[in-house]
Amino acid sequence: MRKFTRLVAVSALAITAALGATTQQAAAKPDQLTIYGGPLNTSWYVMAGWLATELQKAGVKSSSELGGALSNLIQISQGPANMGITFAAATPAAYAGTKPFPGPVKDFCAIQLLQKSAFHALVSASSEVTSASDLKGKTFGAQAVGNLSQVALADFLKVNGLGESDLTLAIGGQQFGADGVKDRRFAGFAAMTGYPSPPMMDAATSVPVKFLPMDDATFAEVKKLNSGYARTEIPAGTYPGQTEAVQTFGTYSILLMNPNSSVDDQTFVTKLVHENWAGLNAAHSSTKWLTPKIAADVPGVPLCPGATAYWTSVGAL
Repeated sequence: MRKFTRLVAVSALAITAALGATTQQAAAKPDQLTIYGGPLNTSWYVMAGWLATELQKAGVKSSSELGGALSNLIQISQGPANMGITFAAATPAAYAGTKPFPGPVKDFCAIQLLQKSAFHALVSASSEVTSASDLKGKTFGAQAVGNLSQVALADFLKVNGLGESDLTLAIGGQQFGADGVKDRRFAGFAAMTGYPSPPMMDAATSVPVKFLPMDDATFAEVKKLNSGYARTEIPAGTYPGQTEAVQTFGTYSILLMNPNSSVDDQTFVTKLVHENWAGLNAAHSSTKWLTPKIAADVPGVPLCPGATAYWTSVGAL
């Protein structure tokens, strides 16, 4: 009888402890989050929408907004309820406060890596463009200030002896560029983006295209312009008609939060993404390269304390 009484008491304590832990976990949930992603129909647009949906399922008031790598850093820094996606190559300029930033922007910390991104310089076969120098005088799709794609295009042109003024640039999002190529109004368009990029795929499916490569010597020059650039390639078969890998430059996409958010909120978001890994992969296939150890190894940006705690708890750090 005493043994049974003791077991009941122990069980009651265990249930109480479990309920207490559940209550604490529920209390640690963010009240509201806004996720800044990318332009319409891009990988960041898709991933930000996916994350907002998962947060809503978990009881967090959340929404996703259009954005760009540079503008997202400014938005994230505006308050603890803001988070979003940027490129590793965007952060050196933010920390330094160089143009187009109005001054140093430092209020961001990392949750994890998301994807490898590559600079895509897509040209239509009918344009007869075979190298960067052939772009001179052509009408070419580009993106507005506030996107790293615009900076990357300027850097790409610079190391190939051209400036933006040497082209007629048509400013718009990736889909705008794809539509211009399909309508044969543009010789091509460019973006720093995860692969496969839906607008790039749209253009490549509609008309014969190719991607301009970058050799090792030219990459060494572009790396001097931004330490956040990395050597990468667009794998063979990523797009229709692309039978060989395209050597180019790229960077990494990073999921960020405002460092003034609570450690509990940071841990909650990190845990939610990790426990919905298959959903992240389904949202965009460019995330399938990730493992927890890779995700937690973010270049150039410190992890949020809550992310550090979570990745440590699962053995990724």
